This record gives sequence, C-alpha cells and structure tokens, in this order.
Amino acid sequence: MAKITAPYTLQVLTHEYLIEGNVAPDSSIHLPRPDEQGSPLTLNNAQIQSTRTPPAPARSCASFVCTGNGVIALIPHVDYTLLDYYGSWKQYRTAVNGVFYLGPYWMTGRLMIPSPGMIPSSIPAYDIRFGSMLPGSQWAGLTAPFALISNLWMQGWEAA
Repeated sequence: MAKITAPYTLQVLTHEYLIEGNVAPDSSIHLPRPDEQGSPLTLNNAQIQSTRTPPAPARSCASFVCTGNGVIALIPHVDYTLLDYYGSWKQYRTAVNGVFYLGPYWMTGRLMIPSPGMIPSSIPAYDIRFGSMLPGSQWAGLTAPFALISNLWMQGWEAA
C-alpha cells in the first residue's frame, strides 16, 4: 500500500480562522469526539487568515499548534486515499448531498455516513465548497475535493 512520504499542506477551518500549513507525512488526520481528548496537530510554516469582517491582517508563524475541539473542517491537500483513516471512511456507504450549516459557514458537497441517521464525529465530505453566513463577510470561501468535517459544529442541512 502506498504511503504519504513527504510533508503536505493542511488547511484548518475554525469559527474565525483559516489556518494553512505543512504537516508531517505521518500526521493523524481525524477529529476527536467532544468527550475525548484529541492529539493536537502541528502546522509548520503556517499562515493564519481571518474569515471575519472586517478581516484582521494575516499572520505567519513557524509553527502553529491546532487543537481539535475548535475545528470545523480539516482540508488535506494530498491524495486523501492515502490518509490513515481512509480505510474506515471508505466503508461509509450512505451519501448525503445538500447545503450544510457548520458554525458561521455554509458548505455544499457530499457527506458520506455509515447509514441513515448515523452521523460519526468525523465526517468525510467530497467536492466541497465553503462560504460565510456572516453578513458583509469578505472571505472568499474555499473549495476542495475532500474535507473532514466535525459533526460537533453541524447545525443541520438542506437536502438536495
């Protein structure tokens, strides 16, 4: 089985920031349940951008430690089929298409869940597009082929 062998870019979307940096090839990309402690992720050569209005100046740092319970989405820029948890995610057979409401954002795309009515703490999402629900937001949003979404911040969705 192929493995990720080089650092790759990871975007972390929180309620107020989009943080982008490089993670080690062996980084474990998952979101903890609210009742468990997750291992923090370290992003190197990080850029921190506000998603609020008015936007705060972007910041840069050599190393940013990201904790899991404030994360809305993890967006890896690598072949997601090579991630550690992909073996579990590919077993999710129920597709849910729609507009999803996550914290201050909307997202379009396709979520994959184990079965109707069963929503795991970490939800794989495909062909996603994020935008802001905040009035007057100047954040341009983002698109990606894959993201891992936290159900902790999901308020619901409009079925497609």
